[in-house]
Amino acid sequence: MNFMYTDELPSISELAGSASTWTSTVVVQHLLAAADRYGLDRLRILCESKLCDELTPETVATTLALAEQHHCAELKSACLRFAAVRENLGGTTSFCLECEIFYIIYGFACCSSIVYILFKVLCS
Repeated sequence: MNFMYTDELPSISELAGSASTWTSTVVVQHLLAAADRYGLDRLRILCESKLCDELTPETVATTLALAEQHHCAELKSACLRFAAVRENLGGTTSFCLECEIFYIIYGFACCSSIVYILFKVLCS
């Protein structure tokens, strides 16, 4: 509600009750979903931008799934670029992360060699 009167993102640490990056990311993810649902385009853009800036190995899979669900092309692209850099994921791009991303987006585990090859190409 605050956004509708101020045209600014609220203080995420106040909303979350925590200063942790992971917690603030979860709050912004929920704000993005609400902005999409209620047609608040400016809030959606602000949330997308903040999520792009705060990607971490712990949040990239859920953020990518959110981007896919809410048709956020720029956020989706940022997540894929982030996941493609081995250093961002602790030096290795693990198949487990790729499977997690696939599972979150599509709702089932990927075990086929075609999907494996596709993710290896995307992440290399």
